[in-house]
Amino acid sequence: MYIFNNRGKMKNYITKDKLRKLAKEYKLKKPTNRLLYHYCDLGLIEKSKIKRIKGKQGGTISFWKADTPKLLFVIQNLKKLGIRLKLKGIKYYMDLLRLDEKAISEIKKIKIEKKYLEKYLYSRGISSKQIVRLKKIYPVLFCEVFLSRYDIFEEALTFRSEIEILDLTEKLLKEAKTKEQRLILKSILDNPAIETNIVEVEDIKEAYILAMYDEPFDLKVVYKTNLIEII
Repeated sequence: MYIFNNRGKMKNYITKDKLRKLAKEYKLKKPTNRLLYHYCDLGLIEKSKIKRIKGKQGGTISFWKADTPKLLFVIQNLKKLGIRLKLKGIKYYMDLLRLDEKAISEIKKIKIEKKYLEKYLYSRGISSKQIVRLKKIYPVLFCEVFLSRYDIFEEALTFRSEIEILDLTEKLLKEAKTKEQRLILKSILDNPAIETNIVEVEDIKEAYILAMYDEPFDLKVVYKTNLIEII
């Protein structure tokens, strides 16, 4: 049983039309029915909920989780990383963003894995300057050889944070009262400059990810397990 508001819409859900509108705003490819249901089958996004329309035989409306367009944003950007990530591989990183007990445990594991990779590179005499140079000259090779799973997770985290910051900035832009405020907010839209940090604690209910745009506004996005708070 699902909860509806007084207009008959599901709380925390959006219609397919709204989903496609937001996808366009996020500069995503138009999500087709085939793509959406393929992602559902892979577990990348949640399946839609169906509401029957009274008085219309066979009439239904599909509702999707409100954050579905944002998840599509993360998926599309992960596909552009330059790594040969298949959708099943992308699911691994999407699952980590859920911050449930299993995800936190896995994040800790791949963090240690990254340290071993860094020690190996150091033992081979590969400096940080050389790595930066390789990243510029051979981006695909860099991604395949030097990126750890934790590095890719941080990329996913940045994309997830970026879309939240941009979404919040758009809302603030509509409320801006001065030309100066509008110019500053537009600069954020052009360059989000995301900084992210994941905080791990023993109590899974307290685990969260913090994303910030430090200047000129103090915009923060806090992820607490499946709850997203904007402060």
